Amino acid sequence: MITLFLYTTECCHLCEQALDMLVNLKPAEPFALELIDIAESDQLIDQYGERIPVVQVAPDGHELGWPFDAGQALALLERAKEAL
Repeated sequence: MITLFLYTTECCHLCEQALDMLVNLKPAEPFALELIDIAESDQLIDQYGERIPVVQVAPDGHELGWPFDAGQALALLERAKEAL
């Protein structure tokens, strides 16, 4: 199963929009979604602080930065599925 990581933090309205969109995706195959709060790591704050929300697909590490839409998220999942 493909896992998507959503880099986010509390009180981020864009992150809430991205989460709602990802939860409502209808891909051909199910995926796991893990939320990662960047506030828990100085390194993550440095890396993603100005860019959240960011979706990253495991295990290949491809990222999709905001703004993105459902079509782009589905394409990211499809690309990850093909790489397996």
